[in-house]
Amino acid sequence: MITVDRFFKPEGSGILRFINTMSPLLVTGYQGLPILEVAKYMVKAKFCNGPCLECLTCQAVDNESSIHLKVIRPEGRAIKVDQVREVLDFLSLKREHITVVIFDQAHLMNPQAANALLKTLEEPPENCWILLTSPSLKNMLSTIRSRCLVYKSQSFGDPVPTGESAEVLKLIEDWLARFAAQKDELEFLHEMKSKEGMLEFIFYVRKLLKNQALKFKPKLWIQLMDDIQNCELALNSNVDIKLVEDQMLKSLRINYVFH
Repeated sequence: MITVDRFFKPEGSGILRFINTMSPLLVTGYQGLPILEVAKYMVKAKFCNGPCLECLTCQAVDNESSIHLKVIRPEGRAIKVDQVREVLDFLSLKREHITVVIFDQAHLMNPQAANALLKTLEEPPENCWILLTSPSLKNMLSTIRSRCLVYKSQSFGDPVPTGESAEVLKLIEDWLARFAAQKDELEFLHEMKSKEGMLEFIFYVRKLLKNQALKFKPKLWIQLMDDIQNCELALNSNVDIKLVEDQMLKSLRINYVFH
């Protein structure tokens, strides 16, 4: 049996290992939470230890007033070559502080703009971090995609496991409401005690989190999605179900109850 330690090391999984790199990064796959907010959370984590989400540095990232951050959006229907050239000029200035550029909706970059960016993606200037956002990898030019690391959430498009999806979803939503309302530990629903039941629980919690994403602070939402994915990986690798249950309860207690 594989030990649970392999799956629950914060420094080795989830969003942290992407934040700790300076390689160009493509952020994709989040549905229900604006992808740009995920990218901005990563920038805040780069600039602010934590991040705290409340200091002037974090606020400057949120409202895009930081002198160390530049966000590029499509002009009309596309990100154009002149916009990319402006970014290259911005990055050519040597700075001691980390400089970050976010290309929001990078799948709308036209071929001329993409070609202008390729060399910089291959060899980013020192102390510069380039992030691109896109709701889907399939819409990205392969020349851009191949030069980036990819941070992608688990798909929400899995088939519903039973014909009673609405009833099960309501059952788990009610359980989460009770869990959030009390300080004492609440055991999992009896129906979720088996491996199959736990996987079904994870499926429906993921659907609920998708629906509730905008109610969360990005940090908590991302952490919950990472933890849920780790629990699912652990179950599918035959980690003891009680260990996975304990980890799931711990994550929900920290990130769901107090959001």
